[in-house]
Amino acid sequence: MRLRHRITAFLAAVAALFAVTASPSVAEELPQGGSAGSSASSGSHGSLGSPGSGSSVAGSSGIPSLGALFPRVNPYSDSTVDNLVAFGDSFTANSHWLVNRYPALGFAYPKQEGCFVAPDAWPAIVGQETGRPVQNWACNGHTTVGMLDRIDRAISADDINDTSTVVLAAGMNDKRQGLSDEVIRKNLVAGVEKVRAVAPDAEILLLGRLSTTSPGGIYCDWNIIPNLPFGESDATTAAFERANQENHKAAAETARVPFIDIRDMTVNTNSTCARDADRYVSGHWDITTPGFNMRAHPSIGGSRFLAEQIIVAFGTDGASFLLDVIDDVDLDNDPALADVAEELTGLLDDDDH
Repeated sequence: MRLRHRITAFLAAVAALFAVTASPSVAEELPQGGSAGSSASSGSHGSLGSPGSGSSVAGSSGIPSLGALFPRVNPYSDSTVDNLVAFGDSFTANSHWLVNRYPALGFAYPKQEGCFVAPDAWPAIVGQETGRPVQNWACNGHTTVGMLDRIDRAISADDINDTSTVVLAAGMNDKRQGLSDEVIRKNLVAGVEKVRAVAPDAEILLLGRLSTTSPGGIYCDWNIIPNLPFGESDATTAAFERANQENHKAAAETARVPFIDIRDMTVNTNSTCARDADRYVSGHWDITTPGFNMRAHPSIGGSRFLAEQIIVAFGTDGASFLLDVIDDVDLDNDPALADVAEELTGLLDDDDH
């Protein structure tokens, strides 16, 4: 116990030296847009490029580049033909902590009806890599209740039609607010039904959540020494993540839509306790995760991974594209990406037959 206290004290001292790089506490994750929500508590290789010039617009270790706050090109579109429409919480909005805390800095930052949405969030990356127009209706802090409100707004804006692919990714904040699993599942199903009511031919997906905790339920909230993540058991977050996973599975089965089980794909290799290059979610005190916008939120690698899964779901055109992109990657050193390549190859083989 004494050793643990000494280690914690040492890490605290080191973190204090780099305090300027740590994201502020509460304001970065506050709900936006005037709908129900709560603070969100909760990667990095990347085969895909980032919006704009081809390099990450995310600030290295939470320190923003100019492109992070003042992107040259807005990756989101007004076009609704064959579009992607995303709904969810801060893992999908993923706006930068500086913009969240100081909204005046966000005058050039992408925004959707009151909610900042990052130019390098996973929906933006999907749009860049596929050429599909994208509307990102996610909002920091939102629950499934807030998501339902945003679906209504998107319908009123005529963003959803029979050519749309609609992705729903909310539920973790519901757990933190104490909503029952039954209510969360009903809300997820209700979201699908709202979309189907106006666009019966739209593709609808439920997207799971990147794993914050390790398989043993450890949350490595201290990432300040390269490749030496440090943390302790966080049974509550681990339990909420498992429940969120099961809620999505159950809702997808009830609503008869696909569910992409992101937690299952990332819990073993890409949590906050992974090595720096493989970490898809940043820690609480973090200066080693490459490119993140908020603490305890997706890194640029995590956002790219989410984008990859959505592109796979688009079908063989997206599969062919991604195989070309990752062809030169050393898959032996990247198990998660190797799994993606195997899935893509199988998809193309099935299509050929």
